[in-house]
Amino acid sequence: MAYGKFLALSEVKLSADASSFVGIIGRNGVGKTTLLRAIAGLAPISRGEVRLAGESITQLSAVARARRGVSIVLDRKGIFPSLSVLENLTIAARAPRGARAAWNLERVFALFPRLNERRKNRGDALSGGEQRMLSMGRALMTNPDVLLLDEPTEGLAPQFVEEIRKVILSLKGQGIVVLLVDQNLPTVFGACERLIVMHRGGIAIEGNTGELRHDREMLERHLGV
Repeated sequence: MAYGKFLALSEVKLSADASSFVGIIGRNGVGKTTLLRAIAGLAPISRGEVRLAGESITQLSAVARARRGVSIVLDRKGIFPSLSVLENLTIAARAPRGARAAWNLERVFALFPRLNERRKNRGDALSGGEQRMLSMGRALMTNPDVLLLDEPTEGLAPQFVEEIRKVILSLKGQGIVVLLVDQNLPTVFGACERLIVMHRGGIAIEGNTGELRHDREMLERHLGV
């Protein structure tokens, strides 16, 4: 995958089983967000393919991929600022695929009590943390099979970071594949069974989170921590 002459992603190959949580980490600019955007259909792929449930969705638009069950949360984007919280959630609702329990207003409001309290507020009247919650709530209302989370805790106050972390953990066992990009390593390490470490547009290391989180040499080399 390239932007002009700049090769953003190269030789990236990953797979995820149903209900798996995969963390994608690395320094800024190594291609983490680009990878999620490519999976969601928001960035063009010059070669290779994206497959969902064994079928190629490479030629599908972002809207068509969303209808097939791929949902992405990008920072504070993904909400309609002029609509209320309730309207934002309702307009995103889609019927679930398969037999798992549907995500509906009741479940989303139970997961995000703040949104329930502000259900009549416009999107642009919410704080940054509340907008992030609304973006995640909208994604869940689409009843996704794959949820792509790009820096869900970035720039948030500690109280919102903790709330978002708890929400992410609560999604485990819900039948959703989650790919999580976040600079907040405790959130990634606590939620994800597998880690992918990216470097210069490719995958440098992939392995078990329990092992890699204690690899000080790897953390210093690829993350500077």
